[in-house]
Amino acid sequence: MKVTIVEEKIKSLNYLIVAYDVSKGKLNYFIKLNNEAGDVCKTEGEIVNRAKHLEGHFAEVKSIADKYGYPGVCVVCEPTGGYEKKFLRMAREYGFFTKYVSGEATSKAKVIESNDAGKNDKKDSRVIYFLAENGKTLTCNARPAVYEHLKIINEYYEDLSNEGARLKNHISSITEQLFPDLSLAASQLYCNVVAGVIELYGLNPYKIAKVKWNMFVKKTEKVIGRKVSGSSLDLLAEIHNNALASVLYLMDKWESDEYENELRFYYKHRQIIEQKKEEYKRKMTDLFETTEEYSSLKEIPVSLFLLSRLIATTGPLGRYESIKQLMRFGGLNLLERQSGKFTGQIRLSKKGNVLMRKILGQIAFSCLIKTGKLYHNFYSSKKEKKGGFYALACTMRKALKMINGVYKNNGNFCIERVFDQHVKIEMAA
Repeated sequence: MKVTIVEEKIKSLNYLIVAYDVSKGKLNYFIKLNNEAGDVCKTEGEIVNRAKHLEGHFAEVKSIADKYGYPGVCVVCEPTGGYEKKFLRMAREYGFFTKYVSGEATSKAKVIESNDAGKNDKKDSRVIYFLAENGKTLTCNARPAVYEHLKIINEYYEDLSNEGARLKNHISSITEQLFPDLSLAASQLYCNVVAGVIELYGLNPYKIAKVKWNMFVKKTEKVIGRKVSGSSLDLLAEIHNNALASVLYLMDKWESDEYENELRFYYKHRQIIEQKKEEYKRKMTDLFETTEEYSSLKEIPVSLFLLSRLIATTGPLGRYESIKQLMRFGGLNLLERQSGKFTGQIRLSKKGNVLMRKILGQIAFSCLIKTGKLYHNFYSSKKEKKGGFYALACTMRKALKMINGVYKNNGNFCIERVFDQHVKIEMAA
């Protein structure tokens, strides 16, 4: 039997740990400490989650730490979707260290701590303390201002992207009801020419069919501010011909008017969203150029905007001690299931930042796996073995390793260090 010496790592200094279960209106806290006689004491309670109450509570916690000789205070809680942010910010202003514990870990640790799976706020604060006491905490440091700014804009951009996708589905549904014979591709529906037709006629086939072809073209040209020819003229011809066919379906005027009004409203709303997204893209790219990562990563064949989105989710890459930490943060670490003779497939854990995985997927699709791109051959070989999802996951992990490696080595991007082959790189726009 081989015996290996294990060096135990100190997971936290001898701080006074204060665990909190955070909600919108209140906080439940739990503290355990040793008094002068060496006895283990505990205190728990509930306070209002408002600045005035927090100020008095933190002053009391600081006096307890000083009284019993603790070098500092470590405040621990779960991420709760935003309710904890002002609380943690104020804790840091008092000089306290702040840590998170995983919500999933709290849920599963309840049985260990109290031998039952029941839930209440007082019990949750005790379970959070139990995890913190055993070093099962996550980093919760305030980001430098530029990274916090990036994170906020990225969240705004993501919200608009989701709203834009929802609107596209709604617009498609309305268009199908109003103009059943319209045979446009999804991308054509949002081009300049069609936008002009919607501004003039609301894409109402009963209005379009009443207009002669020449007049239809002239009015559209006037609205979009240019002459129409080639594929644009073909597109207008298709719309006009489709309108002549669609009027054969009988529809009451009030019904077509309702659909037209809805289409105009949601189409305009989507245009505003797209304009705002472009504004956010420019702002994020400008912010990214002021970060530590920009000088190292700017030569990587990935758009600066997608790199800015990735850094917005990860924060400073320098705070991750290893690529394993970064993989775990994004849920890209590998999960193995094995028991006795059973061995399951090794999969991604997906226990991490969902948005980070989504952005890495966008980076892979748009910049890395197409023909002539950096990871095309790598992706293709993996796809032949186990399919597209497996190949995409491998590419995402590989891309993250490359980005982290280029930054940590403080050097410029060099293709020979990624693959031992010559690949023609088409730099992303």
